[in-house]
Amino acid sequence: MTKRELEKIWKQLDGACEAIEKLENNGIEVNIDFTALVSLKNKVEEMIEQKTRSKKS
Repeated sequence: MTKRELEKIWKQLDGACEAIEKLENNGIEVNIDFTALVSLKNKVEEMIEQKTRSKKS
């Protein structure tokens, strides 16, 4: 995957996290493993950083 594709996915995951937080803050029960979603977002972020580092080398 390209860095641009990974960045797009990261933004989508970030938006999903924000949406889930808003729903939960408004008393709507969301049956999603939020920590798994955040973990996935962090993994994508690491992949982006690796792509950035490999281009600088």
